[in-house]
Amino acid sequence: MLKILTGKMYLKLTIINDMKKIITFLVLIVISLSVIGQTRAKTGLSVGNHTKTGTNVTAIDSITIVDDSVRFYKTGNRLGVIGGSGTGGSMTYPGAGIALSTGAAWGASITNSSANWNTAYGWGNHAGLYDATGTASGLVGTHESTYNHTNYNTAYSDRLKWDGGSTGLTAATGRTSLGGTTAGQALFTLSNPSAITFLRVNADNTVSALSAANFRTATGTLAVSDTSAMLTNYINKADTSAMLSKYLLITDYSETTGISVGDTADMLDPYALKTEVSTEIGDTLTARMGAAQELSDLAPMLADTVPIVTFGLGSGLIADTALFNNNVLAGSFYNEGSDTLKITQLMGILAEGTGTETIGVQVSWHATFKSGSATNLNAAALTVNSITTGTEDTSFANSKIPPNVFVWCTISAASKDNKPSFMNITLSGYKIPKY
Repeated sequence: MLKILTGKMYLKLTIINDMKKIITFLVLIVISLSVIGQTRAKTGLSVGNHTKTGTNVTAIDSITIVDDSVRFYKTGNRLGVIGGSGTGGSMTYPGAGIALSTGAAWGASITNSSANWNTAYGWGNHAGLYDATGTASGLVGTHESTYNHTNYNTAYSDRLKWDGGSTGLTAATGRTSLGGTTAGQALFTLSNPSAITFLRVNADNTVSALSAANFRTATGTLAVSDTSAMLTNYINKADTSAMLSKYLLITDYSETTGISVGDTADMLDPYALKTEVSTEIGDTLTARMGAAQELSDLAPMLADTVPIVTFGLGSGLIADTALFNNNVLAGSFYNEGSDTLKITQLMGILAEGTGTETIGVQVSWHATFKSGSATNLNAAALTVNSITTGTEDTSFANSKIPPNVFVWCTISAASKDNKPSFMNITLSGYKIPKY
């Protein structure tokens, strides 16, 4: 064991080997103190577990500065240092980035661009991607010998030919290339007439600009001075006497004398006077019907309406209330012939039964009896609920019943304990004959 204490410099030695080995050991201690910047030991330093392992060789497991807790330790054949809190020297570091050494000292650091290097590395192997010095010039020469650069220069220069000028251009070829027809190209190249002219496309597909006179000649149009010839088929103002011989001037009418018979003879030949018509009709009727007969005897009149048909159900007995159920038929007929029936009124009346008597009534017609496509008199069934003066209806959705159809009456809205014992439905109107 070797222990060294500063201050009193007390040295206690346990001699394990000869003095030479001890001196070697002390040199190691001094070197260690200089490395960590210690000028002196505050409390003490100890060396532990040193043994002689061979001639002139001493093995040391550890060196400890007790107060500052700086420890040297052995790892394999290396000697390491574990921190401390002493006041010795400090480590000097190079600037931020990648450190550069001059060989005797630290130089200026360079920027750390390792991220960019990693990105470039990720692009893969760049070998063979770049030409060696002078290769690109050789490739250009090869390219120029293979491809005609003169044509490139010509194309570059020819771009100026489309600046509105015609230098270097064959205009006719260009117009043809653009799809110009013979007439179209002729119009395209027509000289400016510098006057009001009229275009004419000729039969040979040429184009002419005609003056007004030449245009009239070409189209056969007369000039204003030629109206005498143009209007030969018309009557001039002086000839109106012949043209209007059948018409009267307003001055020919007099409030006292009227229009003279001589002026109307030609104009009113196709017409008859009112008195003449009346006399003619009277004479004709008298001859055909006799003096005692009326006109209505000769032809049907449409002035008066009459009952046309009735539908009924029940006899007035209380037991007859059982007849009044939904969809029960109250009667039907067939409109034979050629006359159309014009319905102007529907009148319904009920007789007392049970409760508050009320029933719905609908009249329908169709060429097929009870057809689902039948035409209805009303848009909705008429509610009949009168047992005294009747229920009247004069407004209908369809009021004309054509000839040769079945006509029927259906009841609805029947309610238990509110049924009549009798019902009568009368349709009034007139016939429209087919002459």
